[in-house]
Amino acid sequence: MRRPQHHPLRCCMQKNRTDKNIHHHPPMGGLPDDLVIFILSKLSSSVTSPSDFINVLLTCKRLNRLALDRLVLSKLGARAFAVKPKNWSDSTDRFLRRCVTAGNVEACYTLGMVSLHPPQHSNKS
Repeated sequence: MRRPQHHPLRCCMQKNRTDKNIHHHPPMGGLPDDLVIFILSKLSSSVTSPSDFINVLLTCKRLNRLALDRLVLSKLGARAFAVKPKNWSDSTDRFLRRCVTAGNVEACYTLGMVSLHPPQHSNKS
């Protein structure tokens, strides 16, 4: 009995139940990590809001891991750090410090400004 052969990109294909056709999607999983990191580092400098970068982190485990690489964090644009004082949290502070450690000048500036003018968390009713 002959074994059925598996397509090498089977994980990147989806089968449409209605017409039984196989739709090929670009195999992001086929790109080497170094190339994805390079692409993310170029894109990270042009983010327009923190949610742009957060959406990449939420896409999948692999992009989350690669987007937190030192090279990507070092190139992250200033708009990625545009968090309003009322939304400031410990995780925001940890992320900013991680970017500073990666050598991001914009993160250094933002962290300096936050340390001079710490966010006030008030409970006004």
